[in-house]
Amino acid sequence: METLPETARLLDLEFDKCVAKFGIVGFNFFKLEDGRELRAPEYLSETIARLRAWGDARATVANELQDNTALVVASLAAVAVAVGGSANVNSDQTHIDQYRRRDGTVVRGHWRTNPNETCFDNIRGCR
Repeated sequence: METLPETARLLDLEFDKCVAKFGIVGFNFFKLEDGRELRAPEYLSETIARLRAWGDARATVANELQDNTALVVASLAAVAVAVGGSANVNSDQTHIDQYRRRDGTVVRGHWRTNPNETCFDNIRGCR
């Protein structure tokens, strides 16, 4: 890709020589959406630079995504170790079956910790 703009530059010069040799008027350029007119070598140089910048940006996003994924996995592993291996978790639990309150609200079945001397080891924590 490095030689592409240089090759275009040589072809551009040959085009100019050919046009001059025959005494005709010719134009060799690209008209861009922003209104600029660039000859082939400059157009190719700019295009290559933009592609490189896009590739660099894409690589940066991919690296950040990989870093964030690693951080999430590490955090989840730490939480799993903390929850699974902690002596502060109240393992004394009871399943509460579904029931209906006086106001008609249905409460779905759920687990709750049995009360003990501290609230810090209960599922819902302290209130």
